[in-house]
Amino acid sequence: MLRFTQVQYRYPSTEALSLPDWEAAQGEHWLLLGASGSGKTTMLQLAAGLLTPTAGTVEVAEQRLASLSGRTLDRFRGQRIGIVFQTLHLVSALTVEQNLRLAQYLAGLPQDSERITEVLEPLGIAHKRKRRPHQLSQGEAQRVALARAVLNRPSVLLADEPTSALDDRSCEQVAKLLLSQARACGATLVIATHDARLGRYIPQQLQLEAAA
Repeated sequence: MLRFTQVQYRYPSTEALSLPDWEAAQGEHWLLLGASGSGKTTMLQLAAGLLTPTAGTVEVAEQRLASLSGRTLDRFRGQRIGIVFQTLHLVSALTVEQNLRLAQYLAGLPQDSERITEVLEPLGIAHKRKRRPHQLSQGEAQRVALARAVLNRPSVLLADEPTSALDDRSCEQVAKLLLSQARACGATLVIATHDARLGRYIPQQLQLEAAA
């Protein structure tokens, strides 16, 4: 479902970052672990098609991401890849429901109110669908971002440091929500983190080493 082969990525004025050959099968759950500078977020962004590798290939569902561009890549990402960013990127002028409808629209999918209800209810925020982001608590906003990520039944669900600022109880809640939503979609779940607490929930781990 997700495969990295001889991947390198070069940021301006830096040496190329070499990433390990790695693949995750459909439905598997993985942690990307490593210190700052080891490439966790870069690897996640490459998996999402937000960055293009300098060398090597990244494939999602047997599709080489670098062969897609523009609207085709945007549609593929919207339909096959769900992303929970550290910064949630909810559109402040839109309600929760409108944010989710926008995700359907951008993926080229029909507006589906029943599907929106289907993802909001298990997260306990269906009653917040007419609220705007500034009217939500941080935890509620994070759940909306997760709902948006799984709305279109992605093949791959990616999360970047979702628990780094949370206490133990909240960390457990977020981990269980990510796992339950990934299972509901049959998605491959990949979490980039330095939070060792997540190891108790997700045993499959890829350890990245910081560049010397």
